[in-house]
Parts: sequence; C-alpha cells; structure tokens
Amino acid sequence: MNDLLLYNARILDNEDYDILAINDGKITLLEHSHNITTNELTALINNSKTNLDLKFKWLTPGLIDCHTHLVFGGSRADEFAARLEGVSY
Repeated sequence: MNDLLLYNARILDNEDYDILAINDGKITLLEHSHNITTNELTALINNSKTNLDLKFKWLTPGLIDCHTHLVFGGSRADEFAARLEGVSY
C-alpha cells in the first residue's frame, strides 16, 4: 500500500513520467502511464491511502530556495582557504 499516489501528472524531468507513488516518504514508483494497463492503474489507486488526479498539472522537484544572485566576476579562493582554516562568515 502506498501513502500517496499522484497520476495524470506532468512531472518535470527528462523522461515524461506521469505516475508517482510515495510510501514512508520515499518514491516507490515513477512510471509512464503508457507502460501500465487501466486495471493496473485502478489497482494502484485502490491500494493507496491518498490518491490525486493532477489533471496534467506540473509537478516539479523540491525547489527549496528559488532566488538569483548577481554575477560575481572575481575569485573567492581566499574565502575558501579561510573556511578551511575554520573562519566563519
């Protein structure tokens, strides 16, 4: 039994997967819908605690902190060496 099943998703990756199952916080299935039958998908849905039809909405990897920095053209080698010596920011 899966804790969560997401299907009809548009998963942002290079393989066009659209079915994702999660159990105990771990991905247990990542599959293309064309690789499974309707009966197999129904069984997955029935054997999942929670299932969501994402209706082809996007599902992206966990983007923790989405921000940008200005381009820095200098060298940070001195900072790296200082950190190796135990100096903190």
